[in-house]
Amino acid sequence: SSGWKDFGTTGADGATPAMTLPPGQYSFRMGYAGFSQQISDVDITSTNPLAYTTLPMEVTLNDSNGNGLVGGTVTYYASGWKDFGTSGSNGSVSKELLPGSYSFRVTYAGLSQQVSDVDITTTNPLIVTFESESEPVLVLAPSEAEAKVGDNVQFTVTVYNEFGQVVNASVTWTTA
Repeated sequence: SSGWKDFGTTGADGATPAMTLPPGQYSFRMGYAGFSQQISDVDITSTNPLAYTTLPMEVTLNDSNGNGLVGGTVTYYASGWKDFGTSGSNGSVSKELLPGSYSFRVTYAGLSQQVSDVDITTTNPLIVTFESESEPVLVLAPSEAEAKVGDNVQFTVTVYNEFGQVVNASVTWTTA
């Protein structure tokens, strides 16, 4: 009969329950972690068991000097955005995925970068580099144009960190 039939769900050992099929050629589709892979025209008299193999995909998040960044979150697209993990002490995180092409999104310090159409059989690990400003920038803006000796002057301090994020703080200074 035509159409896809449920063959079963893999157990802890990765195998599906045994099913008796008449000899012939079949197409099989495996779904894992939101992605599916199809193998067609399988002659089950010569290919039994049929094995699907995942790959250990690694995503590494680096700063502009090549140092790993801790705490970056990685997601991947497979029938919707899914959690891949958080970068560890060396800036890397890995996950088993079926071979294929995926889009990855890395978020760090409020900034995101997306890399699309990554074939994990040829691009592994995927290295994402967040470029940083060469020097932090400090901008001072006085709240009043003139101040006399003994006046309190309020400053708004705007600091741009190495990734261009703005950190604001107010500082009060007394003129001498």
